Amino acid sequence: MKDLTLIMPAKNELPCMDYVLSGLEKINSDINVLIVVDNEDDNTLQISTSKYKLNIDFFVTNIPGFGNAIKIAINKVQTKYACVFNADGSFDPGSLNLMYSKINEYDYIFCSRYQKGGYSDDDTYLTYIGNFFFTNLSKILFKSNISDILYFYFLAHTNELKKLTLTSTDYCVALEIPLKAVINKNKILCLPSHERSRFSGKKKVREFVDGFKLLKYLIRFYISQT
Repeated sequence: MKDLTLIMPAKNELPCMDYVLSGLEKINSDINVLIVVDNEDDNTLQISTSKYKLNIDFFVTNIPGFGNAIKIAINKVQTKYACVFNADGSFDPGSLNLMYSKINEYDYIFCSRYQKGGYSDDDTYLTYIGNFFFTNLSKILFKSNISDILYFYFLAHTNELKKLTLTSTDYCVALEIPLKAVINKNKILCLPSHERSRFSGKKKVREFVDGFKLLKYLIRFYISQT
């Protein structure tokens, strides 16, 4: 997997990093990992990378926001493929093998918690309803074939990602990328995956606040396409 870079936005994830990086190393030690933080005081930077065989790089930006971190990282990726990978331990690294084995046939491969064989240890009743709502609304409005539109675990051809001209500065990028992939008529595959519970600390998702932001984004995006 020398031609794959994992984009890993992080915010004070030091307690999770050994769990995450050691898990990735067991999958394939040739993986490239680009860890992006927006503050030089972020404790994620304290991780000692010398004990891992992975090719790990850090990038510190003074531009806050999850979406900004994703945009900056995509522009820095030089490998053929890129994958957004959470730093909190919730993504199953084992899914990388299956996605990687099929990526030559597709532009994007999205993981899904809701296809047969997929499941989540982290979903609450509210997040399940929210994900169901956004996934099905996207199917109605955009004829999306993505079965879990808000699960931001995907692998893509880097050149396709760089074509997207992303504008979101916050978590709305999690909708922007799959919706633009659908609008661009990219070849998309969804595969079942296991979302694990966050390894350490509190979840950063705010169900109502983030859900309202995502709904506003989806409506604006729909209007812009009509």
